[in-house]
Amino acid sequence: TLGVAHRSLPCGTRVAIAYRGKSAVVPVIDRGPFVRGIQWDLTAAAAQRLGVTVTSRVGVLPLGQAP
Repeated sequence: TLGVAHRSLPCGTRVAIAYRGKSAVVPVIDRGPFVRGIQWDLTAAAAQRLGVTVTSRVGVLPLGQAP
């Protein structure tokens, strides 16, 4: 499942994520992450689509609620 977890954005909020020249628009599907200093937690499918293989910094832009 493509998605991301975030502590305060409502589930269903679309988020554009960029990493090393690749980008994807995915929904917030869960609360979290609950690790100090981490704001976003990509699902395995989202990480694979972007080519993220280790804990990394990504660019993120919340786009708003899905219609």
